[in-house]
This record gives sequence, C-alpha cells and structure tokens, in this order.
Amino acid sequence: MLNGLIVILLIASILFLRRGNSDSTRLNLRKSSDRIPQATGGEGPLSGLNNMSENGDKADGARSLNVVFQFEGNWYDAFEILDIPAGTSLAQARERFNELLKSVSTSRHELIKEAIKAIAASVSK
Repeated sequence: MLNGLIVILLIASILFLRRGNSDSTRLNLRKSSDRIPQATGGEGPLSGLNNMSENGDKADGARSLNVVFQFEGNWYDAFEILDIPAGTSLAQARERFNELLKSVSTSRHELIKEAIKAIAASVSK
C-alpha cells in the first residue's frame, strides 16, 4: 500500500513539474510560407539568392556547379558522393563512378548510382 502511494505521488509530481516548463515553441505548419527566409542584400548564407532563377541559373548567366539530389529522404551533393570537384565533366564523373563501384561496399552502390544519374541529368538540361 505504501509503495502504491509513493508511485502515485511520483507520477503526480512528474506530471506537475512537466507542465511548468512550457518555454518551447510549437511549430505551426498550417500557416502560409510567408515565413521562409528571404535573401536580402549584403553578406550571409542567402545573399546570392536574389539573382537566381528557378533552375539555379544566375542573372549574369553563371550556373551553380553543385548538383544536389534526394536519396532515401536525405539530400546529397552528387560531386561530394563521387569525391570529385564540383563541375567535373560527365566523362570524368563516369570514370570515377566506375572506380567507386569496384572499391566501395555494395550497400553504397545505390547512392553512387543516384549521384551519377543526377550529374547526367544536370548536363542534359
């Protein structure tokens, strides 16, 4: 009986103490996307976005060298996966792709295949 009373008091105290700490902010995913950070002039991580179009081309004609793709819910840079510099030609990327298929474990083959597909798709644009 005493053990039961102690357990009930312990649970009640945990529940009571938990309610007191409500400093966390709740995410409201139903609001419109007006809270997405916008690029403003000057320096910062978003500073180059003002001059970009939807497909990644910049207003001055320059094109981003990175090729990103999604694999199993995560975003990757294709050139980083193949361990080659961004902007490497498709022929060199395919050569590195073939080298990696021989040297890495089979569990990484799908990721490497998706990386070369992303690079090939970016070249054909």
